[in-house]
Amino acid sequence: METRELVPLALALFVALLAGWLLAVAAGAGGRGRQRDLRDRDRADTEKVLGRLRRQLEDAESRSRDQLEVFVVLPNLLRQLFAATSQRQIAPLALKLLDQIFQPAQSASFFYHPERRTLSLAAGHGLPSGVGPGLELALGEGRLGHVAENRRAMDEADFRNLTPSVRRHLEVTAVRDVEAEVVAPVEDGQELVGLICMAAARSRRGDEKRLLRMVAELTGLAT
Repeated sequence: METRELVPLALALFVALLAGWLLAVAAGAGGRGRQRDLRDRDRADTEKVLGRLRRQLEDAESRSRDQLEVFVVLPNLLRQLFAATSQRQIAPLALKLLDQIFQPAQSASFFYHPERRTLSLAAGHGLPSGVGPGLELALGEGRLGHVAENRRAMDEADFRNLTPSVRRHLEVTAVRDVEAEVVAPVEDGQELVGLICMAAARSRRGDEKRLLRMVAELTGLAT
């Protein structure tokens, strides 16, 4: 075979070898790229898990601090509550107890007047300016009147589960100045003496109704 015939063949062989080498390099780079992507995803997943654990630990530490403060303050508040000699003294102490346990943005305590079948505001925390003692509503009106009439503690889930017609009635007759996310009746034996309510609790999320019912029972015993 003449030299001039070998040149194209050599060039073709060189091009084929170069193409093979480039493909191999590309494949290796792609493999390394995939490995790098996998490592990056693993690192990101690990950081997410660690971040979640850090948040859970911080929440647990915060709850522990809150519980410690409650246990330090609670005995004195309970002594004051049971030493009170009138409902007007008991109402603000009950709200102090709520604040220690829940830190709500708003809370209120109401007296029940059986002769008029009405509830009147006894004490409030975080209520709009101008809203104070003298605010009154009838039994069965709004969430507050509904809880007083039915004598059972209720939270947002309970109110949502009411029939549409009852929900509409409670919305129409609601006291707009008092937010009632969780409400519990206060009873002295078999007699309704009032109720307490709160909204936007900043601690104890998830067991507000149970604990509010406990505070209502303590308030009823002190009445």
